[in-house]
Amino acid sequence: VLNVVGMGFVGTEVANGLGRKRYYLEPASYKKFLKYDYLDWVQVFLTLMISKISICLFLLRLSSFRKIRVGLHAMNIFLITSHIPLTFLIVFQCRPISKYWRNPHDGPGKCFSKDTVAHIIIVQGGQFFSAVILLARRDTVQRQHYVSRFWPRLISILQNPE
Repeated sequence: VLNVVGMGFVGTEVANGLGRKRYYLEPASYKKFLKYDYLDWVQVFLTLMISKISICLFLLRLSSFRKIRVGLHAMNIFLITSHIPLTFLIVFQCRPISKYWRNPHDGPGKCFSKDTVAHIIIVQGGQFFSAVILLARRDTVQRQHYVSRFWPRLISILQNPE
């Protein structure tokens, strides 16, 4: 559902200037583009959080090893507790929020620098992969024999769904 909402935001962004140079856009179109760009970033953060948590929940169903299950529960807690503040940082990157799409010279307000926003996005994207690497440490080597039997069986099932 969130992806459908996101596609609506992107469609509106395209209609209002996404992919075109700023100097070709009317000020009203550019302002509308920035409003939907803001909403799209919030939606992207929520979608990524839900996707990462659902991957962990799926892996929980597959694993019968206690250490891996405990690690996946810990990763879910980590994802929830870290994504909520990161989402709030994206939502409240400008004070007032409307400063995001207003002309910089129109009225008072303050926004994070582009570097700060980029760092928030990098942290949000990189934390899941670092958590997966921590979880997969030596358990991967210990389970190598199990995995070597698992993949051929899985490929066989996918090729012959009968």
